[in-house]
Amino acid sequence: MGGPRRKGVDAQRAGVPVIPGAGGTGIDPFSSVFPDGGEAARLCRETNWAVTPLGPVEEWPQSLRTAVSLVLGSGFPMILVWGPELIQIYNEAYIPLIGRKHPAALAMPTHACWPEIRHLQEPIFERVFQGETVNLAEAHYPLARNGTIEDTYFDATFVPVLLETGEIGGSVSTLFETTAQVRARDMEQERQSMVEALRASEERFRKALEIETVGIIFFDSAGNITGANEAFLRMGGYTQEDITAGRLRLDTLTPPEWKPALARATEQLAMTGSTAPYEKEFNRKDGSRRWGLFAAKRLSENEGVEFVLDITERTQAEETLRATEARLRLALEAAQLGDWELDLRTRQASQRSFRHDQIFGYREPVADWSYERFLQHVHSEDRHHVDRRFRVALERGESWDVECRIYRVDGELRWIWARGTIQADAEGQPMRALGIVADITERKRAEAERERLLQETEAARVEAEAANRAKSEFLAVMSHELRTPLNAIGGYAELIDMGIRGPVTETQRADLARIQSSQRHLLGLINEVLNYAKLETGSVRYDITIVPVRNALTEAEALVAPQVRAKGLTLRIGKCPPDLTVHADAEKFRQILVNLLSNAVKFTDSGMIELRCEAEDRRVAVHVHDTGIGIPEEKLQAVFEPFVQVRADLTRTAEGTGLGLAISRDLARGMSGDLTVESVPGEGSTFTLHLPRAGEEQDRIP
Repeated sequence: MGGPRRKGVDAQRAGVPVIPGAGGTGIDPFSSVFPDGGEAARLCRETNWAVTPLGPVEEWPQSLRTAVSLVLGSGFPMILVWGPELIQIYNEAYIPLIGRKHPAALAMPTHACWPEIRHLQEPIFERVFQGETVNLAEAHYPLARNGTIEDTYFDATFVPVLLETGEIGGSVSTLFETTAQVRARDMEQERQSMVEALRASEERFRKALEIETVGIIFFDSAGNITGANEAFLRMGGYTQEDITAGRLRLDTLTPPEWKPALARATEQLAMTGSTAPYEKEFNRKDGSRRWGLFAAKRLSENEGVEFVLDITERTQAEETLRATEARLRLALEAAQLGDWELDLRTRQASQRSFRHDQIFGYREPVADWSYERFLQHVHSEDRHHVDRRFRVALERGESWDVECRIYRVDGELRWIWARGTIQADAEGQPMRALGIVADITERKRAEAERERLLQETEAARVEAEAANRAKSEFLAVMSHELRTPLNAIGGYAELIDMGIRGPVTETQRADLARIQSSQRHLLGLINEVLNYAKLETGSVRYDITIVPVRNALTEAEALVAPQVRAKGLTLRIGKCPPDLTVHADAEKFRQILVNLLSNAVKFTDSGMIELRCEAEDRRVAVHVHDTGIGIPEEKLQAVFEPFVQVRADLTRTAEGTGLGLAISRDLARGMSGDLTVESVPGEGSTFTLHLPRAGEEQDRIP
């Protein structure tokens, strides 16, 4: 894995030419490059370097020899990586850092040796081979140096080594492992965090005891109350002295008729470590009673805590609730809702409104309504779902609602919505179900009508899209079919003009020029139609790269320069930072610019055309300004529509299909950009191409 090796130093040195030195003595290259001392130097001498990318030692450049000698002679952990393959040579002090990868790592490409950190090394060596010295402090490296990935940390420096030619030949690195220090610091930070968390927990607990609305009592395994917060003492009229004197116990707080509830809670606490909230009365010190909501939690084998919420005032709320039932009944009738109450033990309706029976088609109140009678009214296809939903709610003690079809007593099919909730008794067993029911037939009919309209709209949209695709495909096919004979016309006209078919008079030559001009014009129109068809069918592909804006403007300027000179106009590139770049397809970027410049030339009789660019936060704006005829305000957006020509009289003379701007805007949007226009009739127009900026430092092109 570390490169071929010979059996010994003598075998390596056999046949190696001696380099002449001063005074006629010879210098053994192995002795000067690989000094004696240490396992690393010995392995270097035994390595057959001739079969590695570095080649025979005697052919090594002096810079490589010097670097190797420096590394092997250092007492600090050092490694040299050399050449495009980044071949590794390291010293004795470096061996403990790489674990079981030694000795195979010697003479191995560094990325082959350390594939697990290639993504970390590559950016570093790119910087080093550009001449930069890279220093790292406590750099994190997930290394598999002993068979499994482990998190390690190093202080390291990477120094470029110059060849005799002035180029960078490799990198010399000095590394000191700081894993132990980092881990020790992390452990200390974790310990400090745990201490702070404990302090915060204690503070929260202390503040919890100070809550004024919830009583908290602590008790031991024998039922003695060992502590309580001020809120509970106020609830019961007790003092801390009562607790200290041992006068408070869980059973003495509980009236006789509530002792079974306390016993059940104690049993549940012993089995599960906590109790479900339960209600009972408790004794006050003055002999009166209050209602409380209790919930307990075991803290240890010998201690527990119980939370108490005074719910005495709830009785008054219940009385108020009963007083409002009459008003609620009126509200239900006004909303045409039927209410019901079902005894879950008998499955019979214990109470319901007449409106409930009317929804099912009855003209008189029904004497014996039951859950089974309700299911008989439900449509057979919905019955299983309704029954299952009710049973799940019953098992879980949760609310439920359902929409289903029913047959009224007169046979009419209607839709209803029903909602109910389950109430349990003190033992937690389902006791009754309460709910409401409403006739939603008209709503369902409206929903069905809306769905029908949506389906019709969707069908119309699909049909329109299909027609649009068919149109685009037709345009593409026709454009291809027309280009072949047009190319033939141009070719034969050129052959005749060259005199291949015989002498050509000046008059004939002028006619041929008009034929060729018309052929090129028509071919250009067809190409525009074909490009637009490709855009509509989505067959255009974008090769997005980082494009320097200034270069693109210069290229576009050169392409339209003949048109500009022919009309006697001035074209210049204004302010545009040379380092400004965009994410774009270079060819399509240039196509948009050439089209905008060509339009500016067409519609500008005198004056100038200017190109400039500027950065706009995350975008770059490229402006094409002319001093031409301008565009009326009401037609500024229409110019981007296909086949639209703002002034037919001018476009006839300027030649065009009205597709150029439509294509340009679609191309811009295809590159996550846009194309906009501002214009003043008689003064000129400014078209602005917006493209995503690639202005981050790592994206810039020098």
